[in-house]
Amino acid sequence: MIPLGLDRGGSLLVGQNEHLRGMWLCLNPTCLQRAAEEPRHVAKAIRNRPPDTRNLPSMVQQYLRSQVAVQLQYAWRSGVIVHGSQRVMNCLNENISAVFFAADAGAEIKARTLKKNSSISNYIIPLSCAEIGTLLRRGPRSVLALRPGRKTQSLIETLRGWDSLG
Repeated sequence: MIPLGLDRGGSLLVGQNEHLRGMWLCLNPTCLQRAAEEPRHVAKAIRNRPPDTRNLPSMVQQYLRSQVAVQLQYAWRSGVIVHGSQRVMNCLNENISAVFFAADAGAEIKARTLKKNSSISNYIIPLSCAEIGTLLRRGPRSVLALRPGRKTQSLIETLRGWDSLG
């Protein structure tokens, strides 16, 4: 679920609400499309005039992308991330919850990593190798492994939301 609200000028805000009135949008493509195409549903929920919802899908994707970045940093600080393709492949027999690949990770790295252990859940992060490296204050990183933890679960749930929207 993603919070929607209005700013003081009446423009739609995704992920925050400056007023007391707001609504929650489920991460279902049908719900998002309906809210974007029929602003009266949003207006009814926030009890205000209909906002401009034409850019809602792109605003939601941008919000989810920023949430992935924030949650990735939290996971890094909490110590649940193993980074670097060799380290990830060497630790796959340990207690790993998921493997994350950068959006621009090479097919060879994906194949080698998944060949090592195909039973671990894997996700594609909507960030490039360079962006992941910058977030972790390292060089470019194309593959990450995450140990179990709350930060891992939160990141996985956000990525599932991202995936559900296509």
